[in-house]
Amino acid sequence: MELIIIIMLIAIPATLIWVLIKLFNKLDKKHAGNRPLGITEINKGVQYCTRCGQKLAADAEFCPVCGTKKLCNPEKP
Repeated sequence: MELIIIIMLIAIPATLIWVLIKLFNKLDKKHAGNRPLGITEINKGVQYCTRCGQKLAADAEFCPVCGTKKLCNPEKP
């Protein structure tokens, strides 16, 4: 009889701790925060003119300052 009581005194708190750990792990999960960049997000990146260093828009074909054509234009999907 004492053995059953000892087992229950150990099993109930251990089960409670296990359930609490599972609950906190489920609450701590981040929802789609750090996903890798797709090709659309990469094409929207900042680019610079190779001649004068002016910051260019992602869809610019020529530099607005010196008129240099961009060396490579990524194809847009």
